[in-house]
Amino acid sequence: MIYFSALLFVFFYCVTSSGILLKDTSLPPNVGTLYLLNSSFARSIGSVCLDGTPAGLYIRPEAETKKFYIHQEGGGWCSSNEDCYGRSTGDMGSSKAYAASVSLGDQCGGPCSNDPNINPLMYNWTKVFARYCDGGSQIGDVEEPITGRNPKPIYYRGRRVLAAQMQELVDSWGLLNATDVVYSGCSAGGLSAFVSASLHPTPP
Repeated sequence: MIYFSALLFVFFYCVTSSGILLKDTSLPPNVGTLYLLNSSFARSIGSVCLDGTPAGLYIRPEAETKKFYIHQEGGGWCSSNEDCYGRSTGDMGSSKAYAASVSLGDQCGGPCSNDPNINPLMYNWTKVFARYCDGGSQIGDVEEPITGRNPKPIYYRGRRVLAAQMQELVDSWGLLNATDVVYSGCSAGGLSAFVSASLHPTPP
């Protein structure tokens, strides 16, 4: 279990009718680089997307290396083995076609902006955009792959993906030494953030 001394604040951030935009292409350039979760820890626990490829994080280090904004991508749930197999053939269930870098402004809007006029609190915090590829809000934890009538197996390993995400941030980015963490998500990612926040308590 991961512990870090930090202010941990969880919130849902997504498209709303009030005009808060998840994707805002008018934001300044703010590129995150892809890090596939291929560490020995990730491999040892079987952390994979629906199709068996490694999950990924887009990370942009900033001046505040001990302050993190972490956003879990949304995308709904798949509701059957067949539905999840269909999802496994695209970006919501596979990392095969992930771009090497993305504009974080396009992915998580204002909270990912590095413009202090748009994002005065977190503009210079380290930004993490966690891709969503398990189809179940990172709750599933099934040891054996599922085949059924699908031509290829699928993997329900969302909880392990979440563990690998956090371990990568601890091992490579110093999350354990964080002083401030804002943790958010959209839709299914919002549920993942809400449920998983209890896995990372602040020690007394």
